[in-house]
Amino acid sequence: MLACTGTGSGVDVVVDLYDNDVFGTHAAVSVRTPDDEYVRGGETGAGLFDKGRIRREFVLDSEASGTAQTVVVSGAYVRSGSPKRVHEVYDEPFGQVVTKGWNYPLRAGVTVRTMGQQVKLTCGESFAYRLTTWRPDSTAE
Repeated sequence: MLACTGTGSGVDVVVDLYDNDVFGTHAAVSVRTPDDEYVRGGETGAGLFDKGRIRREFVLDSEASGTAQTVVVSGAYVRSGSPKRVHEVYDEPFGQVVTKGWNYPLRAGVTVRTMGQQVKLTCGESFAYRLTTWRPDSTAE
């Protein structure tokens, strides 16, 4: 999970990237200018993060003007700080679910190129998980 924002030359950018083997890959990207706002959100093809690198192109649409803009998100990330142990037990309609593993904090440097501008982003709390999830009352793990 990576959540970043930035402003440059009258362009405000918000980028939220989430990549998960089980629950899907989601991207929410917003570019706002004084005249318009371009957005893209929802599921996307896998591969937002690749061995410490980020490079992905998105097409954002404007409801106001009916036009589109291309956004290229690029950068790098590294583990930062100590991993935290994860152990969660919760109930779902079909039984109990147990999740165990690790949460790894990340530090990222990310930029966005759009509308002839390059905008450096500041990323808030970012992290990666390595988890195993199972139902103890099921024979399948």
